[in-house]
Amino acid sequence: MWFARTSFGWICYTVPMNTLFKKLGGMLSLALLAGLAQAETVVFADCEGDSYPAGWTVTGTAFGKGPAKGTLPHQMKVTRFLGERLISSYHGGDGTTGTLTSAAFTIDKSYISLLVGGGASEGRLGVDLVVDGSVVRTATGRNKPNTGAGVGEALAPIHWNVADLKGRTAQIRIYDELTCGWGHISVDHICFADVPVEFWVHATRTVEVTSDWILFPVKNGGAKMKLLVKDGAESLSPKDIQLCSAAEADWWAPWNVRHLRGRRLEFSLEGCPPERKTLLEAIRLADAPPSGKSLADDPLRPQFHYSQRYGWNNDPNGMVYRDGEWHFFHQHNPYGINWGNMHWTHAVSKDLVHWTELGIALEPDALGAMFSGCGVVDREGTSGFGKNALVFHYTAAGEPFTQCLAYSVDGRTLTKFGGNPIVKNIAPGNRDPKIFWHAPTKAWVMILYGSENNHHVFWIFRSADLRNWTKVSTLVGDELKKGNWRYECPGLEELRIEGEEATAWVVWGAGPWYDVGIFDGYTFKPIEERLSAVQDKSNAYYAAQTFSNAPEGRSVWIAWFRQPADNRNVYSQSYSLPFDLSLRRTNAGLRLVRTPAKELEALRRGPAVPLADFSGELVEAHLACTLPPNGTAAFDLRGVKLVYDAKDATLAINGKTCAWPIEKGRLALRAYLDRTGIEVVSQDGLNLQPAAVIPDSANRRLSATFSEGVTDIDCRAYSLRSIH
Repeated sequence: MWFARTSFGWICYTVPMNTLFKKLGGMLSLALLAGLAQAETVVFADCEGDSYPAGWTVTGTAFGKGPAKGTLPHQMKVTRFLGERLISSYHGGDGTTGTLTSAAFTIDKSYISLLVGGGASEGRLGVDLVVDGSVVRTATGRNKPNTGAGVGEALAPIHWNVADLKGRTAQIRIYDELTCGWGHISVDHICFADVPVEFWVHATRTVEVTSDWILFPVKNGGAKMKLLVKDGAESLSPKDIQLCSAAEADWWAPWNVRHLRGRRLEFSLEGCPPERKTLLEAIRLADAPPSGKSLADDPLRPQFHYSQRYGWNNDPNGMVYRDGEWHFFHQHNPYGINWGNMHWTHAVSKDLVHWTELGIALEPDALGAMFSGCGVVDREGTSGFGKNALVFHYTAAGEPFTQCLAYSVDGRTLTKFGGNPIVKNIAPGNRDPKIFWHAPTKAWVMILYGSENNHHVFWIFRSADLRNWTKVSTLVGDELKKGNWRYECPGLEELRIEGEEATAWVVWGAGPWYDVGIFDGYTFKPIEERLSAVQDKSNAYYAAQTFSNAPEGRSVWIAWFRQPADNRNVYSQSYSLPFDLSLRRTNAGLRLVRTPAKELEALRRGPAVPLADFSGELVEAHLACTLPPNGTAAFDLRGVKLVYDAKDATLAINGKTCAWPIEKGRLALRAYLDRTGIEVVSQDGLNLQPAAVIPDSANRRLSATFSEGVTDIDCRAYSLRSIH
């Protein structure tokens, strides 16, 4: 298939160019091309201009002033459109509305073919063919509004048979009346033809598995395609991947196929442009994953914050301690550095600092992708998998979202329960179970995110066996799309109150908010609500979770440390430092305290030195002084600026200001500076702020300056080791 522009629009030829020349004796006239166009395909709207075609009309703001140049700000990556632009109603986000109506045209072909993506809500969001004021054909995207990730932003072909409408005058109307999640539509390449237009070809390749690994060449920022895999008649999990030629590869994504040795796998590309059908030939077998550069030598990788060697990382999952090992699972895309292909992957540590990657633990299946969840130690074997089995609950993000179970006896291999799902769908997008044993009422308790009556909610369930669950209460959060309090990845934790025998319970969601209250095994009764866990109320930390069964009664907390993706990398995202959680009674009430885990001290290269004597890359700085009411303190940590203003009680990190209250003028904080970020925590643990920053690679110095009247200055720093 190839295209040529004529005076009346684009012509699409499905006849190969060399065949066409042979058939015509090598001579093509414009008149003949025009004749062929009428027999072949005419592109009515290719959407490649800065503005919409003449005669098209726009209302509202959703469609902007012209076609979108690919993915718009804050949108998931849009794929499988042709050229560089497409029609999108995501201008300004999901909250905008509007219509886009074409000029009138006469139907003279049997088919109208187009590419459509985005949300699905017939009558409120979609593409209509209108004849004499009536809708005669319609299409929508594939993502249900107000759900989780859905099927993503890939466009798919739509073909309308309009043979019965030939000779009629028509218009195409694209409309968006929705303001909720997935409240947008994407459209590209509207074509008129006598047969359905083949936008993509179906490319296949069979590979006999004679090695333990298969490697896929990946081009960061390239076009994403759906790679389908079959083992005989069985379809394995598809892979959305930015597949490219070997010469174009930024990195090679490894797939462990040891369990498939001796089998013949068929790879096929769904939605492959004709000119890219040879990409399957670049897939290769290997005896081991690519070694790549040393993680310690990677200038764009954190050195004491954990990150997976390859691919995208997000929510911490399944965090549990057993037999001297910290088990850390997390969301992972093995085939790209952006979100997608959600798996669980596994790492273990003896000291909470140095981690060993163990590879993929849970892969997508017929019930859906592997979304977030938790792990527990079933000490008494209530689940039937044996005493001290590790039992995991996770969300299967299919159609619809359900909650499932897996277990492990050896702490290495996870087996999915044959009776999944164990909690069927309750509401669109219900997800992210967190489970613990409630000793006073002798039951397992689950807290689960969902939506109800147009609000975010956390539901609480109870179970005797980790398999059968009964809902017992509901916590209501913000109205959907008007706030993110009690949204996603819930936690419910009993924490000790410092200096007291008493405890209290804390509920949190994926974002910066937490609540303090009382929990009786059935119902959480808040004492204080909507407290901020970080100082600027941002989502730099997200989806935090604690380790179940932690020793010494500890509550050890780790969050996804969100950072911009960088196409120069073979990975994306990392995790916060581990913090011990507790509560402290303050003048304002009970407040969450985050104390850097004691295990981090093992990273110190030696004793602390004054800032002026420091020279190093990885920093743990202890910064303290007493300020007068109008005093300021400024710290330069390898080019990263921290400025405290006592008058406003604020701390600025590289110019971004957040609230930072102190007592009696005493500022005391710790700053952990890595290659890709900084975490600043007050010495009393009440204030915490992360920031994705890149220090000056050539600068190894630290310094401090103070306004007049600042006293009791105590500033020193430790040089830290890499964990790699």
